[in-house]
Amino acid sequence: LHHDKDIAELIYSEYPTLIEKWEILQTNGNEDKGARVADFARMIILHYYGGVYLDGDMIPCHDLNELVEVPGVATFPLVNAPVGQISNSIISGPARHPVFWIALDQMRGNDDINGGSILGKTGAIMLAMSVDAYWKLTNTKPIVVVRDKGWLPAPQEGSKWLQSGLIRFGASMRKNYEHSRGMGTLGEIGMIHLHWRTWVSRGTGVSSKYSQCDKDLSLIKPFLDYSCEHVKQRDHAKWSDCGDGKPHSGMLGMLQ
Repeated sequence: LHHDKDIAELIYSEYPTLIEKWEILQTNGNEDKGARVADFARMIILHYYGGVYLDGDMIPCHDLNELVEVPGVATFPLVNAPVGQISNSIISGPARHPVFWIALDQMRGNDDINGGSILGKTGAIMLAMSVDAYWKLTNTKPIVVVRDKGWLPAPQEGSKWLQSGLIRFGASMRKNYEHSRGMGTLGEIGMIHLHWRTWVSRGTGVSSKYSQCDKDLSLIKPFLDYSCEHVKQRDHAKWSDCGDGKPHSGMLGMLQ
């Protein structure tokens, strides 16, 4: 586990040019302070150590080998190209990958990192801008210029990935999302997203909806077992459905 104290020590010892921005993030008095700090911290950790980052509401049904099977590559399974965003809820890559530093540099250069939309300052829009900058800085042919808000190209037959240079995107595996969001890749790699949405204002996110599983922890395992059984058809679930007596709730609508 990496606490704020650990991140601060790493920044002060290894990333002196990021100290000022880290300290500014600590002064944020808004409800999304934790989310912005976490966005910044995950890029520090990935750049320094490498590895796999998952949000706390990402549930792996089996191992994570597919996220690290290609040496030297940074992998972004969730790319929402039509809206110009790359989710930072699940990322993998080696230490010192340039795209992680580009993201840190984007945030370092933001004069109002505590204000405005979190997506643009530290989240999915910022990450898309960073990957687009990577294409240019490394003279790599883009899979797609994400901020142009176009469509992902079709993957090779049977593939769940799109790759150019040292960047890999998730490719949609579903007919109803074909070549658009890449969201089907989660299910193919055995991952469930509970969508807590803790980065939104209080009262508007899924995290504000409690479930029976909050009261009875024994209900969690059957809920997750069912979710993993159907993960290739439905790669996200609602925590509020956990323990409601309907094991298919919120899921069967996508099983066709």
